[in-house]
Amino acid sequence: MFFHRGCSSGAARCVPGRRKRQRTFDAGHSTWNNGVMSSPSSQPVSPLRQRITKISYPYVARLHGMPKLTLPIITGALLLIGAFAPVVVAVPALILLALVLGWLAFLSWPAVTTGPKFLRVFSILVILLFGVSRIAGA
Repeated sequence: MFFHRGCSSGAARCVPGRRKRQRTFDAGHSTWNNGVMSSPSSQPVSPLRQRITKISYPYVARLHGMPKLTLPIITGALLLIGAFAPVVVAVPALILLALVLGWLAFLSWPAVTTGPKFLRVFSILVILLFGVSRIAGA
């Protein structure tokens, strides 16, 4: 059998001649907070949020173009390093993880309701408290 590039012989959904669809990132889409999108409360977007969103755009676009499991793998790796590595390596990994999650929470804040906002803040606090406990236990 002949398979097009990217197919393996065991791929069940691989159809000869069909290419894998690339994910595209549309900054004008209503889910991207680029300052044009109104917040759920219909309040104007602050200049700080506009500036951070504009600076973040290339990084979010690059993340969006990567495979879907990239961010969960990075998050899991930082969490495992934070849990099992020596304190000198673990604490910076946990701080980096908290910063990444905080950055993503900041970008998604206007688009989510109260429950998900609470979970974002809670997860960041748990990670930081775990880092403090790693320092205290050292």
